[in-house]
Amino acid sequence: MERKADLQALIINKSRRLQKQKEQQALKGIDTPAHVLIEIEDLEVEIEQLQADLIALREASDAELENDSQNSPPVEAAPPEETVNRLPVLQNGSRLLNRFTIEGFIGRGGFSDAYLAWDQVKDCEVVVKRLPISATSPDFLKRFVDREIKVARRVAPLDIPGLVKTHEVIQTPDDVCLVQERLPGRSLHHRIRDKVLLDEPEAIETAIKVSQTLSQLHRHKIVHCDVKPLNIVLRAPRHPILVDLGAARFFGEQLAEAQVVFSVPYAPAELLTGQPVDGRVDMYALSLTLLHMLTGLHAYDDMYDTMPMPEHIRIGRRPNQKTIRQHIVAALAMITSPELRSIIETALAETPDDRYPTMELFTQALITYQ
Repeated sequence: MERKADLQALIINKSRRLQKQKEQQALKGIDTPAHVLIEIEDLEVEIEQLQADLIALREASDAELENDSQNSPPVEAAPPEETVNRLPVLQNGSRLLNRFTIEGFIGRGGFSDAYLAWDQVKDCEVVVKRLPISATSPDFLKRFVDREIKVARRVAPLDIPGLVKTHEVIQTPDDVCLVQERLPGRSLHHRIRDKVLLDEPEAIETAIKVSQTLSQLHRHKIVHCDVKPLNIVLRAPRHPILVDLGAARFFGEQLAEAQVVFSVPYAPAELLTGQPVDGRVDMYALSLTLLHMLTGLHAYDDMYDTMPMPEHIRIGRRPNQKTIRQHIVAALAMITSPELRSIIETALAETPDDRYPTMELFTQALITYQ
C-alpha cells in the first residue's frame, strides 16, 4: 500500500508541475524555449513511466487477491515488477553486444527496456528493445519473452507498410534484443492529448491505413492485441506506423487470464479471458481509437488519467465494461454522419459476432464512406 501511495503522490506532484509549466508558457505568449520544451517532455516521460509502474503494481495486487479467494489452485500470475531481475540501465556512450552505441534511454515497459542506439554494423540509428531472460528466469517471464520472440521472428522478414520494422532478433545467455527501425514523429496519443484533433478526412485515412496494416498481420495469424493511440506513431500527417507487438498473440492461442496484457479502454471483453481471439479484437480497439481521433474524448484511457485505473472503471482486475460502454455511447452521439456512426458502432459491438467478420470488410466500409 505504501508503494502505491508513493507512486500516486509522485504522479500528482509531477502532473501539477507539468500543468504549471504549460500554463506559464501559455501566459507568456511567446515561442517556448528549447530547454523548457525538453523539461516538459522529460516530465511527460516520467509521468507515463510512473503510471505504468502503478498499473503493474495494481494488477499484481488484484491477481493475488483473486487467487487467494479461490478454492481451486491459483493461476500463475506475474509477480510485482520488483521480484523480476531487471537488467541495469545502460549509460549513454556504452556499448551493447560490441555493436550498438547507446545514445539514450527511451523507457521501460512491462519487462523490457528500450534504447536509442547507433548500429555499427548497419551504420544507422536504431531502437533496441532489451528483454531479460536466462535459465533462472521465472516461468511466466520465459513464456512472455518466448512469445514476443516468436512474433518478432515471424514479422521480421515481412514487408508490411505501416508496421515498425524489426531488423533482427539477437539472443544471448542473459537477454534478448529486438533491433527495430528508429521512427521519427510523435504518437497519436500525444496529438490527442495536446488537443490537436484530426479533421474527419485525416482521421478516416489514418484509420484505413492502420486497418490495412492490421489486415496483413492477421493474414499471418497474428493479433496485435494492444492497438491504441500510444502505439500509433505519426511519421507524417496521414502516415501512421503501428508499433509495439509486445502484447501480440497468435490466432487460436490461449493464455491464463492473469497473463493477459490489455489497455483500458481499448480491450474488448473477449480479450480479457485469455481464450483464443481473432482480428476482431484489433477491429474493436482501432474503432475506439478512431472515435477518439474524431471527438477528442479519452475519459478512460490509462495514459491520460492523472490517477490511472480509477476504481469506478474497474471490477477487480477487469475494466468495468458498463462504464466504458456508456462512454462509447456518449462519444458516438458526437458523430454527426449517420453512416460513419453506424460503421464505428458496428465495429464496436460488444459481441464479436456482431462486428464486421474481418478487418478487410471494416476497411472497405471506411473506404466506401470516404
